[in-house]
Amino acid sequence: SLFINGFIRQDEIVQKWFFWWVPNFASVLMFTPFILSWTRGFNFKLTRNHITEILIAVFFLMAFIFLLNLEKLHLTVLKSSPFLVIPFLLWLAFRFNLQISMSGILATALLAIYFTTIARTGPFILDTNENSIIILQIFIGMVSSTTIALSSTVYERGVAQNTIKKFNDTLEVKIMERTKELNDEINIRKKAEHDLKITNVRLRKANIELDNFVYRVSHDLRAPVASVLGLVNLAKNEKEASTVMKYFAMVGKSAEQQDRFIRDILDISRNTKLGIERKKISFRNLLDETLEQLKYTDNSKKIDTKLNVNASAAFYSDPHRLKVILNNIISNSIRYSNGQHPTVNIDVNVTQEQASISIKDNGIGIDKIHHKKVFNMFYRATDDNAGSGLGLYIVKESIDKLNGTVDLESDLGMGTTVHLKVPNLINGNTFNENGGSDITPLQENPDA
Repeated sequence: SLFINGFIRQDEIVQKWFFWWVPNFASVLMFTPFILSWTRGFNFKLTRNHITEILIAVFFLMAFIFLLNLEKLHLTVLKSSPFLVIPFLLWLAFRFNLQISMSGILATALLAIYFTTIARTGPFILDTNENSIIILQIFIGMVSSTTIALSSTVYERGVAQNTIKKFNDTLEVKIMERTKELNDEINIRKKAEHDLKITNVRLRKANIELDNFVYRVSHDLRAPVASVLGLVNLAKNEKEASTVMKYFAMVGKSAEQQDRFIRDILDISRNTKLGIERKKISFRNLLDETLEQLKYTDNSKKIDTKLNVNASAAFYSDPHRLKVILNNIISNSIRYSNGQHPTVNIDVNVTQEQASISIKDNGIGIDKIHHKKVFNMFYRATDDNAGSGLGLYIVKESIDKLNGTVDLESDLGMGTTVHLKVPNLINGNTFNENGGSDITPLQENPDA
């Protein structure tokens, strides 16, 4: 339009277009990102590393000014200033955001324009004003475009790093969740394997006990019957009344032995199948009742029994199982007494937590080699008296059902002491092997 209206000649078209287009292009490259970046609001966090770098940059700036004031280096430093300012602008682009970078470019451009157009000094002074301005604008455009490109690259790298960090955080959470799931699965599997192992041990124990039980039951039930049948045949052919009465006494002992064995079997069955019946217990009444039932057994009248009960709290447990436990232990003390001055001392100490029971006799005792086996089914530590071998086994099974403990102290010929600890169920609860409650509702014992 200027050429058509005669303001410029034809040979000046390219020159004038170039002189006007370069400044406009450089201005767009400098002011557009500066304005757009500052309209978004300032968002930058200054760190200790940034402060250190700024101090280093100030040091180099002071060194540049110092060298610029040296007469011998003045011209060289002045001509190299466009190259020296590029690392400074690149540093702003790499370490700061676009707002600070464009502000640094704007400050650099204003200083360059001041020294080129007003002070008429600096590296951009050429033969004409137009050429000086053109090379200045080219420098401003190049550093602006370079800074924008670097800032964009740094920004994209930051976005990518944030995305990767979020991905890693999410992945870490998923890994932790999956690890927890795997740990839970492992724990469940371990528990199942542990339960299976316990079940297998119990099954093996039950099979062994069942085999022994079938054999011993068939033997111990038939032996008294065979004795009775033999004695009956002898009595039929005997005419002496006194001898017949002896046979009848022997028949009675065989019947008592069989009756005792059958009662032991019933006790085992009840302990296995029945739940825990929770009632208030009076140990003195329970022991008196037990001793009353045992006073008709052999040697019971000869034994001096001492009973000591100390109860500082009410005690609740299963009366039937306690009676079975005490009956078996005390009957053993009577059955295996030494025959000279037999004694049985029973001490009971009841607290809020448990009952501690100690039953001590001065009988024939048990050799130490039998201590670990006397609680096994059908195990007999002596043949001096015909027992079923089930008494202490029943004691162990019954006390285990009550979550208690039993142990003994004994030496051959020195007597035996049995220690029992039975939990007090006044405030607590116990559970059976299958996880369900074994305890019936709390009842008051009318005999307590």
